[in-house]
Amino acid sequence: MEMENICKIKRACLSILIFAFTLNLFSQDQFYVNKFEGIPYLEINDSIKPITRGMLIKKEALLTLNNNDVVHFINKEGNEYILDEIGSYSHSKLLEVPVIEATKPYMKTFLSYTWRKFTNRVVDNRSRSGVVYRGDEALLMLYPVDSAKVIGAEVSFKWNKKEGKEKNYYLILKDINTNKTTILGTPATSLTILVNDSLLKADHSYEWAITENKYQSLKKTTFYSFHLITEAEFKSLNKDIKPIIAYLKQEGLSRSEIRTTLCEVYKICQ
Repeated sequence: MEMENICKIKRACLSILIFAFTLNLFSQDQFYVNKFEGIPYLEINDSIKPITRGMLIKKEALLTLNNNDVVHFINKEGNEYILDEIGSYSHSKLLEVPVIEATKPYMKTFLSYTWRKFTNRVVDNRSRSGVVYRGDEALLMLYPVDSAKVIGAEVSFKWNKKEGKEKNYYLILKDINTNKTTILGTPATSLTILVNDSLLKADHSYEWAITENKYQSLKKTTFYSFHLITEAEFKSLNKDIKPIIAYLKQEGLSRSEIRTTLCEVYKICQ
Protein backbone atom coordinates (compact mmCIF):
# COMPACT_ATOMS: atom_id res chain seq x y z
CA MET A 1 0.00 0.00 0.00
CA GLU A 2 2.83 2.40 0.87
CA MET A 3 4.53 1.67 -2.47
CA GLU A 4 1.22 2.34 -4.26
CA ASN A 5 0.93 5.73 -2.53
CA ILE A 6 4.50 6.60 -3.51
CA CYS A 7 3.68 5.76 -7.13
CA LYS A 8 0.57 7.96 -6.99
CA ILE A 9 2.62 10.86 -5.62
CA LYS A 10 5.26 10.41 -8.34
CA ARG A 11 2.59 10.38 -11.05
CA ALA A 12 1.00 13.53 -9.59
CA CYS A 13 4.36 15.34 -9.47
CA LEU A 14 5.19 14.29 -13.04
CA SER A 15 1.79 15.49 -14.31
CA ILE A 16 2.22 18.86 -12.60
CA LEU A 17 5.73 19.28 -14.05
CA ILE A 18 4.51 18.44 -17.56
CA PHE A 19 1.60 20.87 -17.16
CA ALA A 20 3.93 23.64 -15.92
CA PHE A 21 6.35 23.06 -18.79
CA THR A 22 3.57 23.06 -21.37
CA LEU A 23 2.05 26.18 -19.85
CA ASN A 24 5.43 27.94 -19.99
CA LEU A 25 5.66 27.27 -23.72
CA PHE A 26 2.51 29.35 -24.17
CA SER A 27 3.63 32.08 -21.77
CA GLN A 28 6.40 33.81 -23.70
CA ASP A 29 5.14 37.05 -25.30
CA GLN A 30 1.76 35.52 -26.04
CA PHE A 31 -1.24 37.76 -26.73
CA TYR A 32 -4.90 36.82 -26.49
CA VAL A 33 -7.91 38.64 -27.91
CA ASN A 34 -9.94 40.03 -25.02
CA LYS A 35 -12.53 42.10 -26.89
CA PHE A 36 -13.13 43.24 -30.47
CA GLU A 37 -15.49 45.19 -32.71
CA GLY A 38 -16.15 44.68 -36.39
CA ILE A 39 -14.72 41.70 -38.30
CA PRO A 40 -10.92 41.69 -37.84
CA TYR A 41 -9.19 38.46 -38.81
CA LEU A 42 -5.95 36.49 -38.59
CA GLU A 43 -3.99 35.24 -41.60
CA ILE A 44 -2.06 32.03 -40.85
CA ASN A 45 -0.35 30.03 -43.61
CA ASP A 46 -2.60 31.41 -46.33
CA SER A 47 -5.75 30.71 -44.31
CA ILE A 48 -8.04 33.39 -42.89
CA LYS A 49 -9.70 33.04 -39.47
CA PRO A 50 -12.15 35.60 -38.03
CA ILE A 51 -10.99 36.41 -34.52
CA THR A 52 -12.96 35.40 -31.43
CA ARG A 53 -12.63 36.30 -27.77
CA GLY A 54 -9.94 34.21 -26.12
CA MET A 55 -8.18 33.45 -29.42
CA LEU A 56 -4.41 33.12 -29.23
CA ILE A 57 -2.65 35.49 -31.63
CA LYS A 58 0.09 33.15 -32.84
CA LYS A 59 3.52 34.60 -33.55
CA GLU A 60 3.36 33.57 -37.20
CA ALA A 61 -0.09 35.16 -37.66
CA LEU A 62 -0.91 38.47 -39.29
CA LEU A 63 -3.69 40.45 -37.60
CA THR A 64 -5.71 42.52 -40.09
CA LEU A 65 -8.12 45.39 -39.31
CA ASN A 66 -10.42 47.11 -41.77
CA ASN A 67 -12.80 50.06 -41.38
CA ASN A 68 -14.38 50.34 -37.90
CA ASP A 69 -12.46 47.32 -36.57
CA VAL A 70 -11.11 47.45 -33.01
CA VAL A 71 -9.13 44.78 -31.17
CA HIS A 72 -8.29 44.68 -27.44
CA PHE A 73 -5.56 42.14 -26.64
CA ILE A 74 -3.82 41.25 -23.38
CA ASN A 75 -0.62 39.64 -22.11
CA LYS A 76 0.48 37.60 -19.10
CA GLU A 77 1.09 40.65 -16.89
CA GLY A 78 -2.49 41.86 -17.35
CA ASN A 79 -1.50 44.66 -19.71
CA GLU A 80 -4.11 45.69 -22.25
CA TYR A 81 -3.44 46.95 -25.78
CA ILE A 82 -5.83 48.45 -28.31
CA LEU A 83 -5.62 48.52 -32.10
CA ASP A 84 -8.12 50.63 -34.02
CA GLU A 85 -6.25 51.63 -37.18
CA ILE A 86 -6.60 49.96 -40.57
CA GLY A 87 -3.66 47.70 -41.39
CA SER A 88 -2.01 44.31 -41.04
CA TYR A 89 0.09 43.68 -37.95
CA SER A 90 2.78 41.06 -37.47
CA HIS A 91 3.77 39.84 -34.00
CA SER A 92 6.72 42.25 -33.96
CA LYS A 93 4.35 45.12 -34.72
CA LEU A 94 2.03 44.06 -31.89
CA LEU A 95 4.99 44.27 -29.51
CA GLU A 96 5.32 47.95 -30.43
CA VAL A 97 1.72 48.84 -29.51
CA PRO A 98 1.71 51.01 -26.36
CA VAL A 99 0.06 49.57 -23.27
CA ILE A 100 -3.18 51.10 -21.98
CA GLU A 101 -2.32 52.00 -18.41
CA ALA A 102 -4.69 50.49 -15.85
CA THR A 103 -6.01 53.19 -13.50
CA LYS A 104 -6.66 50.70 -10.67
CA PRO A 105 -4.73 47.58 -9.54
CA TYR A 106 -7.87 45.40 -9.68
CA MET A 107 -8.03 45.97 -13.45
CA LYS A 108 -4.64 44.34 -14.09
CA THR A 109 -5.52 41.60 -11.61
CA PHE A 110 -8.63 40.73 -13.63
CA LEU A 111 -6.90 40.89 -17.03
CA SER A 112 -4.03 38.72 -15.78
CA TYR A 113 -6.63 36.21 -14.52
CA THR A 114 -8.37 36.36 -17.92
CA TRP A 115 -5.06 35.69 -19.70
CA ARG A 116 -4.45 32.62 -17.49
CA LYS A 117 -7.95 31.31 -18.25
CA PHE A 118 -7.34 31.66 -21.99
CA THR A 119 -3.92 30.00 -21.65
CA ASN A 120 -5.24 27.10 -19.57
CA ARG A 121 -7.90 26.48 -22.20
CA VAL A 122 -5.30 26.29 -24.97
CA VAL A 123 -3.06 24.00 -22.90
CA ASP A 124 -6.06 21.85 -21.96
CA ASN A 125 -6.98 21.45 -25.62
CA ARG A 126 -3.45 20.35 -26.55
CA SER A 127 -2.54 18.24 -23.54
CA ARG A 128 -4.70 16.84 -20.77
CA SER A 129 -1.67 16.27 -18.53
CA GLY A 130 -2.07 17.99 -15.19
CA VAL A 131 -5.59 19.16 -15.91
CA VAL A 132 -7.61 16.24 -14.60
CA TYR A 133 -7.25 14.55 -11.24
CA ARG A 134 -3.97 12.62 -10.91
CA GLY A 135 -3.89 11.79 -7.20
CA ASP A 136 -3.18 15.25 -5.78
CA GLU A 137 -6.11 15.81 -3.40
CA ALA A 138 -5.63 19.60 -3.48
CA LEU A 139 -6.86 19.51 -7.08
CA LEU A 140 -10.24 18.27 -5.88
CA MET A 141 -11.24 21.36 -3.89
CA LEU A 142 -13.22 24.00 -5.77
CA TYR A 143 -15.19 26.18 -3.34
CA PRO A 144 -14.52 28.04 -1.13
CA VAL A 145 -11.29 29.00 -2.91
CA ASP A 146 -8.14 29.13 -0.85
CA SER A 147 -7.67 32.17 1.44
CA ALA A 148 -11.20 33.45 0.78
CA LYS A 149 -13.43 35.75 2.78
CA VAL A 150 -16.87 34.11 2.83
CA ILE A 151 -20.21 35.75 3.63
CA GLY A 152 -23.61 34.05 3.79
CA ALA A 153 -26.10 32.08 5.84
CA GLU A 154 -24.57 28.83 4.59
CA VAL A 155 -21.42 27.57 2.92
CA SER A 156 -21.61 25.08 0.06
CA PHE A 157 -18.36 23.13 -0.16
CA LYS A 158 -17.72 21.89 -3.69
CA TRP A 159 -15.05 19.68 -5.20
CA ASN A 160 -14.16 17.94 -8.44
CA LYS A 161 -15.33 14.43 -9.10
CA LYS A 162 -12.68 11.76 -9.44
CA GLU A 163 -13.35 9.46 -12.39
CA GLY A 164 -14.42 6.01 -11.32
CA LYS A 165 -15.03 7.11 -7.74
CA GLU A 166 -17.81 5.08 -6.06
CA LYS A 167 -17.09 5.30 -2.35
CA ASN A 168 -17.42 8.33 -0.06
CA TYR A 169 -15.41 11.52 -0.17
CA TYR A 170 -14.51 12.92 3.24
CA LEU A 171 -14.69 16.61 4.08
CA ILE A 172 -12.22 17.50 6.81
CA LEU A 173 -13.19 20.80 8.48
CA LYS A 174 -10.94 22.45 11.06
CA ASP A 175 -12.11 25.41 13.16
CA ILE A 176 -8.93 27.41 13.77
CA ASN A 177 -10.52 29.39 16.62
CA THR A 178 -11.53 26.34 18.64
CA ASN A 179 -9.08 23.80 17.21
CA LYS A 180 -12.04 21.46 16.57
CA THR A 181 -11.82 19.04 13.63
CA THR A 182 -14.90 17.48 12.02
CA ILE A 183 -14.95 14.77 9.35
CA LEU A 184 -18.06 14.29 7.19
CA GLY A 185 -18.54 11.59 4.56
CA THR A 186 -20.66 11.86 1.40
CA PRO A 187 -20.76 10.19 -2.04
CA ALA A 188 -21.66 13.57 -3.59
CA THR A 189 -19.29 16.33 -4.77
CA SER A 190 -20.81 19.07 -2.62
CA LEU A 191 -21.98 19.58 0.93
CA THR A 192 -23.84 22.56 2.38
CA ILE A 193 -23.42 23.56 6.04
CA LEU A 194 -25.37 26.31 7.82
CA VAL A 195 -23.47 29.20 9.36
CA ASN A 196 -24.00 29.67 13.11
CA ASP A 197 -24.69 25.96 13.26
CA SER A 198 -22.42 23.93 15.53
CA LEU A 199 -19.88 23.53 12.71
CA LEU A 200 -19.68 27.03 11.19
CA LYS A 201 -19.75 30.37 13.01
CA ALA A 202 -19.33 33.90 11.73
CA ASP A 203 -16.00 35.58 12.51
CA HIS A 204 -14.24 32.21 12.71
CA SER A 205 -11.42 31.00 10.45
CA TYR A 206 -11.37 27.50 8.96
CA GLU A 207 -9.29 25.06 7.01
CA TRP A 208 -10.83 22.36 4.83
CA ALA A 209 -9.79 19.48 2.63
CA ILE A 210 -11.31 16.63 0.64
CA THR A 211 -9.86 13.13 0.94
CA GLU A 212 -10.80 9.59 0.00
CA ASN A 213 -9.64 8.20 3.33
CA LYS A 214 -11.65 8.70 6.51
CA TYR A 215 -8.49 8.21 8.55
CA GLN A 216 -6.29 10.50 6.47
CA SER A 217 -3.15 11.81 8.21
CA LEU A 218 -3.79 15.54 8.73
CA LYS A 219 -0.07 16.28 8.57
CA LYS A 220 0.05 14.92 5.02
CA THR A 221 -3.15 16.65 3.89
CA THR A 222 -3.28 19.85 1.84
CA PHE A 223 -5.85 22.30 3.26
CA TYR A 224 -7.57 25.37 1.87
CA SER A 225 -8.41 28.16 4.29
CA PHE A 226 -11.23 30.70 4.55
CA HIS A 227 -12.63 33.23 7.00
CA LEU A 228 -16.36 33.62 7.64
CA ILE A 229 -16.85 37.37 7.79
CA THR A 230 -19.66 39.13 9.64
CA GLU A 231 -22.28 41.43 8.11
CA ALA A 232 -20.37 44.39 9.53
CA GLU A 233 -17.15 43.24 7.87
CA PHE A 234 -18.96 42.75 4.57
CA LYS A 235 -20.41 46.28 4.72
CA SER A 236 -16.94 47.69 5.26
CA LEU A 237 -15.71 45.73 2.22
CA ASN A 238 -18.49 47.14 0.05
CA LYS A 239 -16.60 50.35 -0.68
CA ASP A 240 -13.85 48.24 -2.26
CA ILE A 241 -16.21 45.80 -3.99
CA LYS A 242 -18.51 48.33 -5.72
CA PRO A 243 -15.92 49.80 -8.13
CA ILE A 244 -14.73 46.27 -8.98
CA ILE A 245 -18.29 45.22 -9.81
CA ALA A 246 -18.76 48.33 -11.96
CA TYR A 247 -15.54 47.52 -13.84
CA LEU A 248 -16.54 43.88 -14.39
CA LYS A 249 -19.92 45.00 -15.75
CA GLN A 250 -18.03 47.29 -18.14
CA GLU A 251 -16.00 44.26 -19.24
CA GLY A 252 -19.27 42.56 -20.19
CA LEU A 253 -19.60 40.01 -17.38
CA SER A 254 -23.02 38.74 -16.33
CA ARG A 255 -24.22 38.78 -12.72
CA SER A 256 -23.24 35.14 -12.17
CA GLU A 257 -19.85 35.69 -13.83
CA ILE A 258 -19.21 38.69 -11.58
CA ARG A 259 -20.06 36.61 -8.53
CA THR A 260 -17.66 33.87 -9.65
CA THR A 261 -14.91 36.37 -10.47
CA LEU A 262 -15.20 38.14 -7.12
CA CYS A 263 -14.63 34.79 -5.45
CA GLU A 264 -11.94 33.30 -7.70
CA VAL A 265 -9.94 36.46 -8.34
CA TYR A 266 -10.57 38.80 -5.43
CA LYS A 267 -11.24 36.11 -2.79
CA ILE A 268 -14.63 37.52 -1.74
CA CYS A 269 -17.17 34.70 -1.89
CA GLN A 270 -20.93 35.02 -1.36
